[in-house]
Amino acid sequence: MKQTLAIWLFIVAFSGSSLFTELWYRTDDLSLRYNLWKVGLWPRPEHLLGSLIADRGGPLRYMTKEEIIELFPEAHENAEHGTGERNKFEKRYMNDIHGGEHLWLCPNDVIVIFENGKFEYLFLAKG
Repeated sequence: MKQTLAIWLFIVAFSGSSLFTELWYRTDDLSLRYNLWKVGLWPRPEHLLGSLIADRGGPLRYMTKEEIIELFPEAHENAEHGTGERNKFEKRYMNDIHGGEHLWLCPNDVIVIFENGKFEYLFLAKG
């Protein structure tokens, strides 16, 4: 009986740790870290861009450009970190940006579009 109980406890512990690991390292909006960040319990959103894209920018809704820059200090209006030069991503996606208000979230693969000073949508810019 004790041996059977020990085996079941091992199976439950192993399954639980596997589930926790899977939920912790996911890169979509079901990630445990991402959901902790949404409620203010996880400090680093820069590692969660994949989850933010999967959630269609949910937590960024109604934020202004300044609030998003405060959240992502590396964000810039052009992909070359404020140099005024356009890199290959920005040249390729200028039609999608339409010259409007936007921010590039580093490392230059997520573009946040604003309308009337508020977050409108974001998309992944792939090369």
